Amino acid sequence: MKRLIYQVYTGKRSKLYDHCTASVKAYAEYINSKESPQNRVDYVIQTQPIMRIKPDVFATNRSKESYEKYGGFLPIFEKENAFDYWDRYDQICIIDADIWIRPGSPNIFNEMSNETEFAGVVERQAPILPWYQEKLRGYTRMQYGTLEDVDWKWNNSGGHFFNMGLMLMNRQFVNYLPIQTSIW
Repeated sequence: MKRLIYQVYTGKRSKLYDHCTASVKAYAEYINSKESPQNRVDYVIQTQPIMRIKPDVFATNRSKESYEKYGGFLPIFEKENAFDYWDRYDQICIIDADIWIRPGSPNIFNEMSNETEFAGVVERQAPILPWYQEKLRGYTRMQYGTLEDVDWKWNNSGGHFFNMGLMLMNRQFVNYLPIQTSIW
């Protein structure tokens, strides 16, 4: 089974992102030291914008500074470039550049069954402190407050917002993507 960890780290360098992306690269190397060659994990980091999509500051209420630090484009859109690898991989994990992986962590690819198409992190259900939970609520309301039917109070009613800082997908996920190339 061919597996890929994909990260996007564009714009200005930061100690936090340098540290976190180094931990993800080391994580891929650690997995490879423990797994058989047929379950190898490749690591790709995208450092230059490819799609080059700028946010609409009037529709999103984003400040110019919020996306200029990433080279003028938002990494959330750039993550879609990982989909170009479906012709070579059976599983793809997209990990944000600000996620640190603890050394010796288990192989996340082994945590998802072959029948599961997509897995993400439900950040609001993580064991986080109340002040950080309030920060997350404020951030998500600011970014996505125009979405309807979302439970912004996080009381488990209505629609849910999922932070997609870590996404794990099996090949079947391409069935949900618009057909753009002959590989799908």
